Amino acid sequence: GADITAYWNSKDLPLSGVHKIKAIDRVYTASSPENTTLTLDVMADAGLQTRSFSVDSSTGGPFAIRQSTLTNGLPGNTHRLKIGNSDASRPWELFGLHVYFRELGIMP
Repeated sequence: GADITAYWNSKDLPLSGVHKIKAIDRVYTASSPENTTLTLDVMADAGLQTRSFSVDSSTGGPFAIRQSTLTNGLPGNTHRLKIGNSDASRPWELFGLHVYFRELGIMP
């Protein structure tokens, strides 16, 4: 009786040198133009910090590109991305992700 969750989850990524602190500022998602809403989780430091976004993939075109902006960035040593939904009747396909980040300096 529970929803079936379909998702894609990356590994913990250092994005640049593992000895540096980075902040993710924006994430662009490219997905199929299905009539569904996906949930994008941006996590830092093995999930100790998380920001979640609703990503509407409904478009009239061949694909959907959406921007998720992280106000003040999400700082961390490593970052992980997870995207998916819990509606089995609303299939989706992820074509790509593009992450904008900046280096904040070397870890203390």
